[in-house]
Amino acid sequence: MFMPNDVYQFISQKIRVLWSNREAVIWIELENDKALPFVSSRSEFEHLMANGDLSLIDDPYIEIAMTFPLSGSKAEEVQNRAWEAIQDIITLEPEIYQRKT
Repeated sequence: MFMPNDVYQFISQKIRVLWSNREAVIWIELENDKALPFVSSRSEFEHLMANGDLSLIDDPYIEIAMTFPLSGSKAEEVQNRAWEAIQDIITLEPEIYQRKT
């Protein structure tokens, strides 16, 4: 439960889990262009689920996430540049989700 990329409805917000372990869940609002990651305790998430305040929903962006750019396209070039920019830091979870880091 609370796996990376899971999407939940929390009151009027849709949130995506970025990372989790036994103690914490790092998540982000999906419909806020200025959203930054939040850290919540896993027990808080479990409590919200038990109360029905947090529910797992289908990913509203799954079609976008599963669409790959055409080989040789401008979109593929942009994707490759973006990957090159982050490839060395993505292994630094959960630190990469902390603003100071």
